[in-house]
Amino acid sequence: MKKVLLTSVLFLFVWGLSSQNRISFDKYEGRDMIALCNSFTQIRLFNTDATIVPQEYKKIYTSGMYGLDNKFQIWMKGQVAIIVFRGSTAKKSSWLENMYSVMIASNGHFILPGQDTVTYRFARSEKAEVHAGWSLGVAFIIQDLIHEIQLLNSQGIYSFVITGHSQGGALSQLCRAYLENIPKGVISDKCSFKTYAFASPMIGNSDFIREYTSRYENDGSSFSIFNSEDMVPNMPQTVNSSGKKVLSAENIEGLLDTNSSITFKSLAFRIVTETFTKDHVDSYIKLAGNSVYEQIEKEIGSFSMPEYSRDLAFVANPNRIEIGPFDKIEDQVSFNTDADTLSDETMKYREELESIRGGKMYQHKSYNYYLYFLKKYFTEDYVLILEEQRYKWNRP
Repeated sequence: MKKVLLTSVLFLFVWGLSSQNRISFDKYEGRDMIALCNSFTQIRLFNTDATIVPQEYKKIYTSGMYGLDNKFQIWMKGQVAIIVFRGSTAKKSSWLENMYSVMIASNGHFILPGQDTVTYRFARSEKAEVHAGWSLGVAFIIQDLIHEIQLLNSQGIYSFVITGHSQGGALSQLCRAYLENIPKGVISDKCSFKTYAFASPMIGNSDFIREYTSRYENDGSSFSIFNSEDMVPNMPQTVNSSGKKVLSAENIEGLLDTNSSITFKSLAFRIVTETFTKDHVDSYIKLAGNSVYEQIEKEIGSFSMPEYSRDLAFVANPNRIEIGPFDKIEDQVSFNTDADTLSDETMKYREELESIRGGKMYQHKSYNYYLYFLKKYFTEDYVLILEEQRYKWNRP
């Protein structure tokens, strides 16, 4: 009897410890992460992010602008630090980072402008390969981020959540992989990481994704949230293993916003129209690798990259969490379309709401990801926000 009792007590003790350390998808945490991802856009458009960021979060750091217009914030909630990567901006350099869609080995080194060498390792597998542009983005930003992590470690902070939307989602996953494979002693061994990537494009080949899934997704510490109607999570679309065309001019046109330069649009269409010759892979590497490299070099100065791979088959995370599709803003809020009856205040509100919810890429916008995350997991909050938007949209 004593033996049975002792075994039962030991089981409960071990189960209790394991449940305390168990990591899993947390809808409350996910809601807060996509809210934080909206900070950059809210500040750019409205000069404040106070209307969307939860009150219990405190921003402690905003980085400078690095390399290809990359930037990150650090927030605190209790003893947890949150690293938030900014998504694509309207600048040419930011979109060149996206278009630099050849693959490189998952470990090697970059030589950045100024001759700074950044050694990296994103995976253990020697067969793993990753997106060149977003890996370069991590290289520009990582030393500053490591410094901030070391500073937080010195203050007893070891728990980190990494998040981002769109390009920021790609950077969040690659940064997670970088930090998990960093040489021992650079940051504290006590550090633990969790990742929420929203609307992330594909970041690597099958070997990289297989390892990433095994090490981080399967243990419940990395989550990729996407909208099936959003084109970006299915990009980059290059050429598949049979050499068939999977990238179209229509896809490129849909991704380019009205702020994209004529030169940049021309480059994008060249990749579409000139890639599919006798050797599809060589042509793609020439245009999406060499030509884009030359464009980046004009933007940031001379730098050195690892050798490009002939593997162009990007693979999506297999355990993605789907939200959406998103409804058009007009289908949700519009009752009165007669502008003559509306106040200047209402017209200004319509413009503001359209800027964060509407437009050509409304299925991709970070605010819609926030809104539809609420719709899936916090229906009452979603309904309240929608009712407020309807009222303000139609207010005389």
